Amino acid sequence: MPGGLRDLKGSVEQELRIVLLGLDNARKTTLLKCLASEEVSTITPTQGFHIKSVHSHGFRLNVWDISGQRAIRRY
Repeated sequence: MPGGLRDLKGSVEQELRIVLLGLDNARKTTLLKCLASEEVSTITPTQGFHIKSVHSHGFRLNVWDISGQRAIRRY
């Protein structure tokens, strides 16, 4: 684990909030599905956003996958 995450690790499960930002077709959803150990062979473009909680190594990762569409970028 990188030093920062190692410092957060304790006896109680820690929660981290992560926002995935990027342009269209930057593979944000693919990254999220890989973290969640889901199938990545058929991924459709994100409309709006996805929110997914992933449990890994004593951490709960709350990941927001935000669309890269031009209409969403201002938010």
